[in-house]
Amino acid sequence: MENTGLYLEIGAAATAEPGPRAWPEEDGAAPDGVVVPASADPDAVPAAVGTCVVLCGPDEDATRFAGCGAHTRAAITGLEACARQRERRPGAAWVARAEVYRPAARFDFRPADHGEGFKTYVPDLATYRSHHVAGENEDLRDWLRRAAALGVDAVWLHGLDAAAAGRGLDLDMLARARDAFRGVIWISGGASEPVHLANLAAEGGAQAVVVPQAVARAHGVAALSAALKPPLPVTLAAAPAGGARA
Repeated sequence: MENTGLYLEIGAAATAEPGPRAWPEEDGAAPDGVVVPASADPDAVPAAVGTCVVLCGPDEDATRFAGCGAHTRAAITGLEACARQRERRPGAAWVARAEVYRPAARFDFRPADHGEGFKTYVPDLATYRSHHVAGENEDLRDWLRRAAALGVDAVWLHGLDAAAAGRGLDLDMLARARDAFRGVIWISGGASEPVHLANLAAEGGAQAVVVPQAVARAHGVAALSAALKPPLPVTLAAAPAGGARA
């Protein structure tokens, strides 16, 4: 099982001046990358990162961040926007970002089976088992299949409900995404402590997780990175042949 990369999302305010302490430096660890808005100052991006991911708008690109980190990627919300940017800047590495939510439970008022003249509320089970992409009015799996058809090879799924609750990542969303998409999947939303990342590591299936900068400041990058290491397999020692001797 491959390791999941740790990325910190840093707001524009934190990159307003050069040399910000984006995470505690005392633990001697650095994340695999940082996510910054396109409006940030490239000179203020922390130097100790492997990948700088630039969150772009429809008419923005990551060109001026080329010297930040060992690699530079650009993330943009929406499949069509991502496809257009890939055509305009084929040399850039793009990630299509989507905000995902669980639709509210829906009930239909249907005739009852036990007699004429009676109707009952029947839950639409599809609403209990689905995730939708905000702003697209589309089921997540359909969105991911369309992403693959457009040639998008990396997606970033942000769980809105999980982010609002702050009690862990939406691993059900991840499982559904993995069933429908064979490319790179990033996940975010809801991770507020190391155990949430440990749960993700046990589940597997995500190449990267994006957590808020405040989480790294609260717990330290070393603890977050350690939590993302896949659990070691348990090996049981074989019993001696012939059984134990007195």
